[in-house]
Amino acid sequence: MPDFPKIEPSPMDPLELVQKKLREADFFLDRLRASAPTGEEADFNLSAFLSAAKAAANRLKGFEKFEKTRPERERQLWNLMTSERNWDVHRVTPDTKRIEQGEQAVTVGGHAVATDGIPVVIPPCLCFVWEGKNVPAVKLCSEFAATLRRMINDYCAQEQAGR
Repeated sequence: MPDFPKIEPSPMDPLELVQKKLREADFFLDRLRASAPTGEEADFNLSAFLSAAKAAANRLKGFEKFEKTRPERERQLWNLMTSERNWDVHRVTPDTKRIEQGEQAVTVGGHAVATDGIPVVIPPCLCFVWEGKNVPAVKLCSEFAATLRRMINDYCAQEQAGR
């Protein structure tokens, strides 16, 4: 094993650490979008995204308390994603299940939707059960990333106003 030079960590502004973790979450979300919709690569990228997103919020003192003041849908999305992250990292049973959705035809009113006479088929993908539906992980993670940024921005604004 090669010897690596010891690098002393430089002190970083706590908000810069939060921003760095958000950039890390974005990096893995982009990789999740680019990966196959199922399999290890998708699972690895999903895991890394969830961990980085949770770590961003964990760096803010009092964020867990702040999160409880958010609108219901934001709290539910936060709870789903942190539950999934906890399951992935600690194998603590999540409140919901991550599933791999099989290939299916898109239907409207019981009829297959067609484009130029060709039925539209949704390929298998990693999904979350959200609001009673199977939602592709990429779509829900994208929504969560935007929601988390909004929550963190609101938290920071609230903290600034309280000083």
